[in-house]
Amino acid sequence: METGGLTPYNDYTGWLGRGMEAAGMKALSISLPMPLLLRGNVDNDNFYPSKRPMPSADVMALLAQSYHGEDGLMGAMAKVRARPVSMTTGGGDHTDIESLAKTAAKQIRQDGGPSVAVFDLGGFDTHSFQGGDNGQHADELKKYDSAIGALKRYLGPAYGDTIIVTLTEFGRTVAQNGGSGTEHGYGTALLLAGGLLPSSRILGDWPGLKKEALYEGRDLAATIDVRAAYASVMGHVFDRDHQSMCRDAFYGANLPNLTKAIFG
Repeated sequence: METGGLTPYNDYTGWLGRGMEAAGMKALSISLPMPLLLRGNVDNDNFYPSKRPMPSADVMALLAQSYHGEDGLMGAMAKVRARPVSMTTGGGDHTDIESLAKTAAKQIRQDGGPSVAVFDLGGFDTHSFQGGDNGQHADELKKYDSAIGALKRYLGPAYGDTIIVTLTEFGRTVAQNGGSGTEHGYGTALLLAGGLLPSSRILGDWPGLKKEALYEGRDLAATIDVRAAYASVMGHVFDRDHQSMCRDAFYGANLPNLTKAIFG
């Protein structure tokens, strides 16, 4: 899911980190620790708000004196100093997804700010009482919707040049279990949003729900390799050709170019 490789636990960098490195881009991760997805040789930054306030300016100055010459530490401290007040003050108010999206949007729209922000939203791994329009799953989707809404509001005109891409490690079974929920499955949906999309639509083939059309007779079949979608999106927004993204981010995998299907 995050490495873009084919062998589990074999990679120490992520497909997004490798793609950004090839394009010379910067990112801000709204999570702790740095997600594997963004890891690479590029100097990306990550942030997650603490309930305790950051050290005072005097404390930071003493640390700088004590560790003079330590490039790694000094670089990290420079990043902390450069963060806005909303990112360095304590308190639980800064930990909800809407506030995090607001902070990320303000950073992204600044001249010289990061070009990519990554959010880690948990809570979707439910197996019972998932509900429909209301219920556990709907509550989690509301958080996703809030993040998109906050990004649209606070990015301002930059939202028109933005695409939001989701990432998930599993789909769901077609059949409901005995607990009014579903189990882990194969096929899933890749959700896209943002001003770069020309219209609202569904892309892909519909294999159907007959047993012979299901994966192993129980799961929705996958019809698109998500790596192709990610490579196409990165190539478009990073101004790189599709083949170079396949080479640099996905180890030269032969992936179809979906750029026209997504952005056309």
